[in-house]
Amino acid sequence: MIRNALFCFLGTWRSGAMHIPTGLMTPTLALLLPCLLGPFLACDYENGNPGSEVGFTVHDSMGLVIAESRQAVWDSLPEHRWSIDTVPLLQVGSVDDSIFARVYPVEGAIRLDDGRIVVAGKRHTILWFNDRGEYLFERGKDGDGPGEFRSISRMIFLGPDSVAAYSGSNRSWTVFDGEGRGNTIRLSALNRGTLRPGRSPDGRWLGWLARTIRAGEPIPARNTGPSSGVPFLPARELDVAEDKLFSWLVALSPDGMHLDTLAEVVGPKGFALMGMPVVTGTAGHIVLGEAQEHALLLLTPEGTPVRSIRWAGEDLTISPADHAAWRESLMADRNIRKSMQLSTDPAAVEQAARAGIAEARLGARKGAYLALFADPEEAVWVLLNTFRHEPELYTVINAEGRYLGEVRMPPNFVLNQVGRDFVLGLWRDEETDLEFVRMYRIRKP
Repeated sequence: MIRNALFCFLGTWRSGAMHIPTGLMTPTLALLLPCLLGPFLACDYENGNPGSEVGFTVHDSMGLVIAESRQAVWDSLPEHRWSIDTVPLLQVGSVDDSIFARVYPVEGAIRLDDGRIVVAGKRHTILWFNDRGEYLFERGKDGDGPGEFRSISRMIFLGPDSVAAYSGSNRSWTVFDGEGRGNTIRLSALNRGTLRPGRSPDGRWLGWLARTIRAGEPIPARNTGPSSGVPFLPARELDVAEDKLFSWLVALSPDGMHLDTLAEVVGPKGFALMGMPVVTGTAGHIVLGEAQEHALLLLTPEGTPVRSIRWAGEDLTISPADHAAWRESLMADRNIRKSMQLSTDPAAVEQAARAGIAEARLGARKGAYLALFADPEEAVWVLLNTFRHEPELYTVINAEGRYLGEVRMPPNFVLNQVGRDFVLGLWRDEETDLEFVRMYRIRKP
């Protein structure tokens, strides 16, 4: 058992399993009691543990809880499988809605605890609607001053009635309370790299800074700043002959002035760019995802790793079938379809598009997932990278780190938020190619 615990810990750390996405709470007393015999004692819940019938094990190694699932719970217990209704509970916006048209193109939507819906456009307008989808008020205008945006690249839920909108063009967050009063925070500590924004449970702003390391260039030294115990997550198979991406997970003080490093990652450029856009805070922790494996990492707000989660997902080797599905999904892209519709010679446009796509190539492996969401019950929803033009498919990992199974979204629906019993996101009308906000019920037997 001791050897097994050390193997799981070192293998997980080395491979980047401190990858990221999932996990949620610190270990419960029930998980900790069997581990009090020493830091190298593996706690194997294979025998007699609820869920052992689906191959779920938990190991405690030097303070890091490693949860591994070899099978989805719902495969053995299909009667417990979650699903999404096909008929929406609510739709906000319509083809003839001149008010909703102010947020075209739509960036995202959030449902507040009181049922109101907040919708942000990609430009500078944010609209508030009541729980029936009726317009209440709006905020935002074009500019660089407080409460103004040149563009809106993300909106997040702060709860219970507050949201924050991020403007990448001027590196600022604007926090809106329930009455629509805004407070703009400039991220003065950021002066280089790119920020993929989020917010820590302790109120600090989060993001990834990154820069490309060219082939043959040495990897930068580890951060030696004010953080203690900064986790360094190297890629499992790092080819020095290829370009890489060196990334820092940073936290900025609530006023945006002070910057601290929580984690560092070096990985293949494609995987790193694909897998790290989302930083989600739940239960006083930060859930990270780096997407080279079916794995997640849970950090405290200070950056200390406390839980690594791994599950048995599909093979990430890109097959000929993946190539074919990817090319067909590109052909179904909205912009290509629109070009064919507007062209006087649609067949010629299609032929040119297919010729160009046929020359495109993927790497040997694909990222395990594309995005992460956390629900109020501390489950993490992981968007799978299928390469197929079909409704989004999510893997669900519960608060214990168990791999429950997959949930498929409705057609033409892009998830923005997961509630206790609903999903909210953008739904595209195929006839008009316009997007509106829809909410669907989650069925949990």
